[in-house]
Amino acid sequence: MYSNQFDSAYKQLMEYMENMKIVDTHEHLPAEEERVARNTDFSLLFSHYCSNDLQTAGMPQSSLNAFVADGGDVKEKWEMFEPYYHLIHDGSYAHAARIGMKRFYGMDDIA
Repeated sequence: MYSNQFDSAYKQLMEYMENMKIVDTHEHLPAEEERVARNTDFSLLFSHYCSNDLQTAGMPQSSLNAFVADGGDVKEKWEMFEPYYHLIHDGSYAHAARIGMKRFYGMDDIA
């Protein structure tokens, strides 16, 4: 009996969602006009969830703030980032960043 109720509710829910005009995919992307107006570099790929991993790996807060800031010297950002990258490389957040690197820039990795 419970299985039939579940199956019925599941079917109704799926039919309802199939007819929805909008689905929130829980993106953390800025609006297009905001994104293209920014002065970004590779640090953008590692600026959201990876920032927590970088902190856990030992990156000082001041370095993290400079790393994720728009603009700045890319070489200096790399020097801040590189000692911690191997510590976060295999985490799921860095994996997502590498998927973006591959998809949008044709790069498998940066180190």
